[in-house]
Amino acid sequence: MLGTGVAPWTYQQPKKGESTVAVSFSLDCASEDDVLYFEGSVDASLGPQRKLQGVIRTGYGRRVGDFTALPVEPES
Repeated sequence: MLGTGVAPWTYQQPKKGESTVAVSFSLDCASEDDVLYFEGSVDASLGPQRKLQGVIRTGYGRRVGDFTALPVEPES
């Protein structure tokens, strides 16, 4: 997938006493006619085991899938 963002990333800090942050970003993919919007959250307290999980929607708001992103482990 090759794409560029059409809007800035958003980051919502955790509420007091919580460790989950919310993020959103967009991709305008070269092979698609629509922009894809990714909205997810991650529990920052989990360290290397954390996962960014969320949903993917089109520019029209139609849900088209889910995603999970994991930290990349450094090569030794």
